[in-house]
Amino acid sequence: MREDTMDTEPIVDQQFMENFFRSHLELLGASELLGLKILRHDPTKVFDRRVVLVKYELAIRKPDGSVEELILRGSKGPDDKRIKAFHIMDNLARHGFLESAYSVPRPIGYFPEYGLLLYVNIPGTTMMVRMESGKDRLAEITRGAIEWLIQFNNKKPHGVLEAKFQWEKEREIFSRLVETVCNKYKTQCPRIQAAVEVLLRQEKELLDESQFTLVHGDFQPNNIILTERGVAVIDFNDAFFFDELYDLAYFVTQVRFMLQRFSRQTLDPLLASLVNHYCAARQIPEDETTEKKLALFTAKSLLSIKALTTHEQGEKILEEIETYAKKTI
Repeated sequence: MREDTMDTEPIVDQQFMENFFRSHLELLGASELLGLKILRHDPTKVFDRRVVLVKYELAIRKPDGSVEELILRGSKGPDDKRIKAFHIMDNLARHGFLESAYSVPRPIGYFPEYGLLLYVNIPGTTMMVRMESGKDRLAEITRGAIEWLIQFNNKKPHGVLEAKFQWEKEREIFSRLVETVCNKYKTQCPRIQAAVEVLLRQEKELLDESQFTLVHGDFQPNNIILTERGVAVIDFNDAFFFDELYDLAYFVTQVRFMLQRFSRQTLDPLLASLVNHYCAARQIPEDETTEKKLALFTAKSLLSIKALTTHEQGEKILEEIETYAKKTI
């Protein structure tokens, strides 16, 4: 059965994928494919229209004769992000990130001939859904997310060539973001550019490339899943080598903004204490340099939010960006 498969994309084609899974039964721990249902993610909700996201619901027979349902997620794109994500998940899975309370999806494989990343679906609810619905335990969930980040930084892989940092590439991405924001808020563009000049100058001054390490790159409530066992994190497509405080500041900024957007109770005192807890756990000195780095990454995170939020909300963010930019000096 197919749903929303009106194009000729192979990874959403029923017959093609049935043949694919039958030729990779050993990766599924199966002896036979009994059924397959394909559900494609709504393309209009995917930011990059070149990306295809799919859920595969498989019925398989195990070697012992038992029948099992297996749900997989598939992701295909035009760049090297998927193979990077596979290397990261595979490394973390081999270092205890499957069995513990802090986990990642179990990777099945990356198939370069199709540009396809396959991994096992993690059942649970995203932190974003919990925030939006007003469910309780948000403080506990937020603590769990920070603990996941600490564990990630304690065990994360380093030999991921696709995540290598390049100043030129980082500046190119940031320039595109600034251009997007200026096009959206034309009257504010001079102020935006002035703040960005400060950020770019201070970034070079504050950051030491020799200390860069792997960061998730998009550590925010949409990518954090609450499971029966604890906290799982998905989507390593934007991982790259950078200062580890980036993930921390990005997460805190996203949580604060989303709580405001959903008119939920602020968690500012908790977030401040968790920043201190993270720094203590990672032995990062709570000094002026750390404060400036957090201000730098907060301003950059707010700029990303400004590009994606409604025009009315976005206009209010500029003053915050300017304030944090000044704190980096």
